[in-house]
Amino acid sequence: MKSAGAILNEFLGFCDSNDIRGSVLRWLSWCKSKGNTPLTLEAKRPRGASFYKRFDVNLRIPRIMFVEKRPEIYAQQELDMNRHVSLRRKRFLHGAEG
Repeated sequence: MKSAGAILNEFLGFCDSNDIRGSVLRWLSWCKSKGNTPLTLEAKRPRGASFYKRFDVNLRIPRIMFVEKRPEIYAQQELDMNRHVSLRRKRFLHGAEG
């Protein structure tokens, strides 16, 4: 991730004193067109807003919603294979005990 200074430098090219909120939205739209994910956009959003917050301007830009997928540790096929191995092991142990 870029540093806060690099993000603000990127943002400064979109600053428009006549349309403050619009400039932040245009910047975020540009970032999205460059391939930034919703998670990255949500990380960048407060940087632009904080730039104006220093001047007591509240932009009221809502959070960018995103869904993080949980990583799949095992494929379903691997889980099924392990289940079969476990069943064979149980049968072996049960047969060996009796």
